[in-house]
Amino acid sequence: MEPEENLAETASEILNDYLESIGGREALLAAWEEKKEAAKKGKKRGRSGTETNGTNGTKRGRKTHPAKSPSASGRAVEFKPPSGSWEDEVVNIDACEGAEGSVVVYLTWKGGQKSQHPLVQVYKRCPQRMLRFYESHLVFRKNDPDED
Repeated sequence: MEPEENLAETASEILNDYLESIGGREALLAAWEEKKEAAKKGKKRGRSGTETNGTNGTKRGRKTHPAKSPSASGRAVEFKPPSGSWEDEVVNIDACEGAEGSVVVYLTWKGGQKSQHPLVQVYKRCPQRMLRFYESHLVFRKNDPDED
């Protein structure tokens, strides 16, 4: 998540338009609180153990993509992607994360398997899927001729 102060120079107008369209900052915070409360009510209580402050001793547990998680039996699930093009085998690109040069892409496959791969590999194996992922995350705005 990007801190709001980093948006001041380049995106403050877009941010203000967005906040106005949803009813303001207060409405956004209220919706977030409701979602947080609903999530608390839906969770089952876990066993208390020797771990502190979360699932791995950190202050806040981080959700991981199933490709990073072991199976129910405790062993890592071995999934081997097909050779050749992945265009018809990949159902969804779930997310991308990492820094420039080490971006990881999370994929969901037709059989429901989930995996993670370097961005370079995904560019080679399913470039059209990657393009659709980027296009679905673009936000367009009209150019004001007076700004140029």
